[in-house]
This record gives sequence, structure tokens and C-alpha cells, in this order.
Amino acid sequence: MLPTSVSIPFKNCWRPILQLMESAPGIDITRGMTMTDELISSYYQIGLNHVKSKASYIWEKMTSHESWSISSWSKHIKHSSIEKWGSENDKAARPPATYRNRPHATKRARVNRSIASVFNN
Repeated sequence: MLPTSVSIPFKNCWRPILQLMESAPGIDITRGMTMTDELISSYYQIGLNHVKSKASYIWEKMTSHESWSISSWSKHIKHSSIEKWGSENDKAARPPATYRNRPHATKRARVNRSIASVFNN
């Protein structure tokens, strides 16, 4: 098990973009396979083209994407970011909403926690 200082950044920053790139058609990575520089470069290009097909707004609207950190890439490929800034093609290509990213059925009222704790006691 990884320490929290490593597992949380991996889960929030590295895993989303890596999963999207690895889900590209034509990428087949198996445990124990030998990775050459040419294979890594070709998989990177295939994965990057897949990201372009899912979130093309990054290349169309954002000018500084070449200098982004891994966490910025993961933030901009999220369902909510594509819904907010994505083009119509991006919105059509995003995966269906899941339990975690679907909108609430009704508008929820915010409750001030300090006031709520007074009434509950």
C-alpha cells in the first residue's frame, strides 16, 4: 500500500489522464512486456490523439496547454470541465454520467454547519 502522500496525488492527478490515454484504441499494455523508446513514443502519440478527440477544446481554446502540469491535464479532461468549456463534439463524445458526476434532481439548499449544529443539539 502506498503512503497517503503518494496515493492521493496519483489518484487525483496521474490516474485520470493515464486512464484516458490508455483507453485509446491501439494501445495494448500488458504486465511484463518490454517497452522500447519507439513503442513508448508511438503509444504516447496514440494516447495524445485520443485525448484530442475527447477534449479538443483544450487545443482550440487554451493557449498554454504545452506548459501544463499533470494535474491541469487531469482537471481539464474531467466530465464537468468538458461540460463547462467543451465544444459540442466534445460534449457528445464524453462518457455517460455516473453517480459521481450526474446533476442532482433538485436544487439543494446550503446549510451553515455552525448554525445547524446549534439546532441539532
